[in-house]
Amino acid sequence: MNHHNKHFLNYSIDVYKQVIDYPDAEELALERNDELTTKFQEDLKAKKFTEIESIRIRDKDKKLLVEINTSIQKTTLFNINRGKEIQLEIKKSLTNSFYKDELKRIEVFVYNNKHVKIN
Repeated sequence: MNHHNKHFLNYSIDVYKQVIDYPDAEELALERNDELTTKFQEDLKAKKFTEIESIRIRDKDKKLLVEINTSIQKTTLFNINRGKEIQLEIKKSLTNSFYKDELKRIEVFVYNNKHVKIN
């Protein structure tokens, strides 16, 4: 009777444990707000809106609030129109972003240097 020796090769088995970490909604919102802030700043700068000082985005009462502080001094008709242009530019910028579905809940506030709303 023929005995065949069966040789088993030693091989290692690598087990990769994949940890899928689902960030909570708040974390995702912060990430989105950071990305949008950067995009808005770049787009406004590209369109020569040099009076922009800061952009703050936050979620409040199912709204996406975009608050833009500018160095605009007085509330003149020209500056009110400028505020409206900035608002329009933000909406355009959002339309051309990954987050365009946020358009239906966005509210844009443009403020002068005394934090008075001008749009």
